[in-house]
Amino acid sequence: MKKQELNDLIRVFALKQSKTFEFERLVQYVEKRVQGDDDDDRLYEAACASEWLFGDDREMFTEGFMPRHVFFKGAEFRVTPLDEEVEGGFLVPGHRFVPFISREVFPAEAILKLPDGSVAPTRTVSIPYPMAGRCLLFFGQYGTIDYLICDHESNAERLKPPVEEPLELTVFDLRSFFESGGFQAGDSLMLKVEDWQKGVFSVRHVPSQQAPLDFAATHGWVQALRNGFKEACLEADLGHDCYEQTARMLRLASADEDAPPVLCDPPLSLAAFFNMQKDLKVQTAGQTSFFWPDDEPLDSRMVNSLENGVCEPETELDACFEMLGLSMNSSEAEAYMRDALSRGEKNPDGVLARVISGRTLYFPTADDQREFYRLWQELWTGIQKTYVAGKDRHREMRSVFLDLNDQCLRVLRELDRDSADPFAVMMNPAAMQLHELSSLISSALAVCNRGEEDAGEFSMPLDEMAGDMSAAIEDLSKQLQGKPAKKKKSGKKRKNDSSD
Repeated sequence: MKKQELNDLIRVFALKQSKTFEFERLVQYVEKRVQGDDDDDRLYEAACASEWLFGDDREMFTEGFMPRHVFFKGAEFRVTPLDEEVEGGFLVPGHRFVPFISREVFPAEAILKLPDGSVAPTRTVSIPYPMAGRCLLFFGQYGTIDYLICDHESNAERLKPPVEEPLELTVFDLRSFFESGGFQAGDSLMLKVEDWQKGVFSVRHVPSQQAPLDFAATHGWVQALRNGFKEACLEADLGHDCYEQTARMLRLASADEDAPPVLCDPPLSLAAFFNMQKDLKVQTAGQTSFFWPDDEPLDSRMVNSLENGVCEPETELDACFEMLGLSMNSSEAEAYMRDALSRGEKNPDGVLARVISGRTLYFPTADDQREFYRLWQELWTGIQKTYVAGKDRHREMRSVFLDLNDQCLRVLRELDRDSADPFAVMMNPAAMQLHELSSLISSALAVCNRGEEDAGEFSMPLDEMAGDMSAAIEDLSKQLQGKPAKKKKSGKKRKNDSSD
């Protein structure tokens, strides 16, 4: 069974539960629906990694799980609007609801139930990029861009450097609520989770002068979260972003019986908590943004993840790529096939020759070889049946990023062939940077695989991006091979495009 199918079963089961459950119940549920799949270890690993569950380790020698929609039910969290939001009578949803809302719900589509029983309406406002960035920090650089374009397509044009035009954002219209309650700058909103899966919250006003701040209680709350965050980092992997880190932090902090409750009338917002942690900042690797110690190199995150085990292949073809030692996944293979079909090619063997360029395939058995070619042909046939060249709006973008991917693969295969000390190569900071570039390219290729109904114009200048990334890959290759990196030409300094 494919990993996604397994995850879908876990999701459906989790949403049916109303309390903590034993792993054996999940096993029984899956076995009834999937014949011949009795790999409990694989199912357990998928449950531990699921975004719908938390491992429940409050009792030793048990294999319990807590559904996230149950854990967050009734949880309270504080949001302190910016002065500009109070003045304008609105709230930018942004990262404010993270992680108290399912990833399936776009924040601007959440439901805010006001004390009088009404639901806060939404409207569109124009705000400067720096202000938007303050409300989207937890999403990181790429997530911020994705959020803004998903919210309003017109932002794609506005985000072109130097990003001087105001951005369009969907916000919750709280003018009447602010006015009726005398809401002032510095006041907070206390939100309570009514439905985590659907993003439904009740909202009340908390004046800043309602009561003197209890410094002892605040210190205990902050320390509980800090301890929870440290524990969350111990079990982190490369897929854990700010959303997942904060979710696990809250779960672990809540499990500490000696700590004060962290989900009941919190004294500060999560944003305020992280602002207090001067040793942490939002870092980005590939397209994943996460909180990370300011003085700890990013490559240690990759090493820790490798020590904790690699991710399970998504598909049978991915498992074959892993067995053969090819730096490839089925999503990238699909992009290569779409590129070939766009040029009228009719044979998948030519695509395979491009993918394995510089490598020779060695199969453990003849059966493994036949299975690989069967899966390769199956993928080709499936894409060929639905691909329409005339509707392929991603052709140019795909071609650019495939050329960059070819360049990355050449570097990796040269290192595999020529490196005398593979571990030293892996520990080289340039390896982490090359991994980030490779992940970005892979994500771009995944976008190119979307159906025509999801197609949209790529808003960045491809020629400029391709040139910059190609030069970066070349420099990293030289660093990994122990050669001096190419010096950058002097010229006009480009404005930083970061969102945080």
